[in-house]
Amino acid sequence: MNTFQHIVLPVLCGVILLDIRGLRQRRGNLTLRIVRIVAWCVAFALIAQPTLTSELSRRLGIGRGTDLMVYIFMLVAPVVWFRMQAQTHSLQRQIIRLARIEATRTAITGDGYAESETEDLTND
Repeated sequence: MNTFQHIVLPVLCGVILLDIRGLRQRRGNLTLRIVRIVAWCVAFALIAQPTLTSELSRRLGIGRGTDLMVYIFMLVAPVVWFRMQAQTHSLQRQIIRLARIEATRTAITGDGYAESETEDLTND
């Protein structure tokens, strides 16, 4: 094993164990947690045995394992980014909806602007 493997593999073990503990404690989305555990395990296997990516890439007709990883990243990254954008947009709509409800709920009724208040606004 090289220095990189000596550093990264124990860290990945810790991350996998934390996700498994979260799975057992039923925290968060179950499907997402399982996908994360599988992704960490795949990363662990590919870092522990770097020849796996080279072998797989040769079987797929791609020259090097690094090229295969870049292609996979190029396919996965936009999907993840678009998903995050959709979630952000959804959260923004929910915040706006909640702000409107709260504004309506806490609105103070009155006669509108008093004449002195409208003069202050026009003099600025």
